[in-house]
Amino acid sequence: MIDFSAVNGEWQKYDFNRIVDDYGNYLVQSILPNSSREIQLKIVNSFMKNLVEYSNMKSSSNVIEKCLEYCNNDIQVSLIEKFTNEIISSFVNFS
Repeated sequence: MIDFSAVNGEWQKYDFNRIVDDYGNYLVQSILPNSSREIQLKIVNSFMKNLVEYSNMKSSSNVIEKCLEYCNNDIQVSLIEKFTNEIISSFVNFS
């Protein structure tokens, strides 16, 4: 097993919105299963405002999927609520 403690300490230096790309998403996916709730929350908060947009992109949707798989229940619920609210509001504003 890889020790991600050094990466977890260094991750704050990077903007996860920029590294959630074809290669950076693998790093984020690797950090999530072994990270603390605090780090999971910081990762999720870094892309929460663009959740719907990122869920439609291949590499970032993989990260969102891993968040739903490995993050704590409260983080999972907030992701699902945000996504649901965004989808509902887009249909409400459409009419």
